[in-house]
Amino acid sequence: MRKVYLVLLIGVVCFSGCYFHGKTFHGGPYPKAYVSILTNIKPFDYPWQNPPSDTTGVYVISVDGREVPSYIRGASILQEIEVMPGKHRIELLFHRTLGYKGDITSPDTAVIEVETKPDRTYLIDARIDPIFQRWYPIVVDMKEAALTSRSFIGIHDAGINE
Repeated sequence: MRKVYLVLLIGVVCFSGCYFHGKTFHGGPYPKAYVSILTNIKPFDYPWQNPPSDTTGVYVISVDGREVPSYIRGASILQEIEVMPGKHRIELLFHRTLGYKGDITSPDTAVIEVETKPDRTYLIDARIDPIFQRWYPIVVDMKEAALTSRSFIGIHDAGINE
């Protein structure tokens, strides 16, 4: 029985090091129907699966000037960030191998503006221009794209809550 608890503890510690859930607003908690979620967790039915990974390779650094904790930067971490519906300024880090041969990496940042709706999950992803070897961020409204989100909210709750 001790071995089972030890294995579970190790799994929880490993999982907590690669998953982040937080919110960028004061108050709450609010029901999921009232908030929007920004995520980089690829759904299983996502058509753009290269490279094979659980994340899109794009990481949120800050939302509306509010930094996401620094341990996320440059890490392969699953992110789910709750925001209130409305316009948001999001700073992103793209950290994924570029090109077809996998020999170019791009730790570049970008700032985008996104308008979110309540009870929606938005997948933050990127596309690569193969000619100029540059990336550009895209935001996919998963409800409009008929994609099923993979959410860990409720399983593991840690983050920038105040």
